[in-house]
Amino acid sequence: PDEDGRDNLAGLEDAEDYDLILLSVRRRAPTAEQLAAFRRYVAAGRPLVVIRTSCHAFSLRGEPPPEGHAVWEHFDTEVLGCHYANHHKNGIVTTVERDPNAAATGSPAVLLLEGVTLPFASGGSLYLVNPLTEATAPLLVGAIEGKAAEPVAWTATSPGGGRVFATTLGHVSDFANESFCQLLANGIEWAAAGAPPAKPRKP
Repeated sequence: PDEDGRDNLAGLEDAEDYDLILLSVRRRAPTAEQLAAFRRYVAAGRPLVVIRTSCHAFSLRGEPPPEGHAVWEHFDTEVLGCHYANHHKNGIVTTVERDPNAAATGSPAVLLLEGVTLPFASGGSLYLVNPLTEATAPLLVGAIEGKAAEPVAWTATSPGGGRVFATTLGHVSDFANESFCQLLANGIEWAAAGAPPAKPRKP
């Protein structure tokens, strides 16, 4: 609620001490120290779960950040393996179903989609994130009438070799949907299972 402090993501400067980060922010410019710590976290191959607007978490649409702060304009392509380019109109229901290119047995999809009933509906606007890069593995797509389907959930390998679970779902109404909540829980479990050994905690 404090607009003057919206870019101070308190605690992010300690990112390297965390076992897993779940990112849920939109167009923020953390302090230079905070973003540097988060970049080191990613570079170390630590697990990351990213929902909804976080595909443009640290982008200010090309605008310069406030003094002492920093941006990561291409976080979407460099870490998540997608290309965020806006979204469809609000208020249009999205039908979520398995991506036909999702691998079957012996893949993360087995765990990530366990207990998830498909198809299901999402009330949030459908994000435009195509194409996914070669560092990703598709899971779910979203479709609205008359438009091309878009990825809504996938896994990626970060530049540091870490596990990334990304979804453009996560609108407030999605949290009333048991299938979305199960998908998110599965994503957290999968990402955390691939974490490298944790460093000793700071005293």
